[in-house]
Amino acid sequence: GVVGDVRQRALNQDVTPHMYMPYLQWPVNEYDVVVRSSTPPAVVLAGAQSLLRELDPQIPMNDARAYTDVVSASLGDRRFYLVLLALFAAVAMSLAVVGVYGVIAYGVQQRRREIGIRVALGATRERVVRMVLSDGLRMVGAGVVLGVIAALTLTSLLQTLLYTIGPRDPVTFVVAPALLIVAAVVACVLPARRASRLDPVETIRAE
Repeated sequence: GVVGDVRQRALNQDVTPHMYMPYLQWPVNEYDVVVRSSTPPAVVLAGAQSLLRELDPQIPMNDARAYTDVVSASLGDRRFYLVLLALFAAVAMSLAVVGVYGVIAYGVQQRRREIGIRVALGATRERVVRMVLSDGLRMVGAGVVLGVIAALTLTSLLQTLLYTIGPRDPVTFVVAPALLIVAAVVACVLPARRASRLDPVETIRAE
């Protein structure tokens, strides 16, 4: 009969043609036995070892593992690289948030007189906050657009590290920019609130 495809060595390797041969036509001295059970692996392993000893005490049982361990070993290198990339991404996100905060805070400091005059002429705190946030979000929006374009171009280089997901996964390209925008908003809030609390008299007098 014909059976479905089986990845013999690793999940990231292509399927290759195989044939299942009867023992009498292709005798071997080593077998891989798979036991499927809802019982915990340790209990199944103990029962299998006991049964094997009853059948033939001379037959050894080597490298007995849960199938989850087999899959984990197959994906070990890939998971290491992806965890490393995730750590670098987290560091990059932190630096981006700090950078956005620094740029917005510096911009507010440079515009103290302008903001003071706006407040003196009747600008409300909400309007000042919106102004600072809009300036920051325009900058972040431009960065996100450029980043998405660069990611769409370069993600094909990660194809060998991915499994069951494409390099241009739409969910990823929606969630990641959304997280960046949320982080940018958080980074802009503090400078915006500080700008809204400026005393116009003190600001103009100091300038």
